[in-house]
Amino acid sequence: MRSMNVDESLLTQPGVSVIGHPRRAENHVTAGYTMGEHLVVTCDPEVETMLIEATRDMAPTFNAWRQVAASAGGELLGSSRIQILSAGLPQVPGLPDALRFRRIDTTNADDLKLVEDLVERSDAADLDEAEIELGNLDEIIDVILDTSGDIVTYSSACPFAMAIGYGDIGIFTRPEYQGQGLGSLAVAAMCERLQTEGLVPLYRCGEDNVGSIKVSAGLGFQVATKLTSYRFPHNMT
Repeated sequence: MRSMNVDESLLTQPGVSVIGHPRRAENHVTAGYTMGEHLVVTCDPEVETMLIEATRDMAPTFNAWRQVAASAGGELLGSSRIQILSAGLPQVPGLPDALRFRRIDTTNADDLKLVEDLVERSDAADLDEAEIELGNLDEIIDVILDTSGDIVTYSSACPFAMAIGYGDIGIFTRPEYQGQGLGSLAVAAMCERLQTEGLVPLYRCGEDNVGSIKVSAGLGFQVATKLTSYRFPHNMT
């Protein structure tokens, strides 16, 4: 709430706040977040006035937000959740003998080649979901390798842009290795690394991503907030 310039006392006050934010002007995305008893809408400043009027008598619920946003001409982009791990991890099994962990050094040519090979053999939609981009890799990367030395599971983290002190985790397992619990092992290892470095593990995923929700719930992540995002025509006032 601090990052969105919203009074934290509103957590316990039912209502709706609409906040135009410079960050939203860059991508023209408007998102409604559940924040305790409150619903906070951060938007492109260009549509702030319109949304303040549209949400004036709106209940602070996702259903109400979806109805108002759709009526106002918003294009639904999706729903997701932000989760944090504030306690210790449950005990997880060890890595299968045929596989091994490796910490990736993005300044090492051999390590970068491993990531490049993973990108080359992976579907673009999967890479986008995990936010893996060769020209913009996260600061912290750990992978699981198979017996051939190829990456089967990729986990990474970077500082969370909206709040200081959190490490935002991304995870991707090649389709042929999914269903074996490798994602949980990789995320657990990344959580331990982040906690050692003084960061609170944070995990974002789409509401339709059943696998990711199962992984995060099994490791003890708690939902901090949920959000539903829209994009409105730029010429709205």
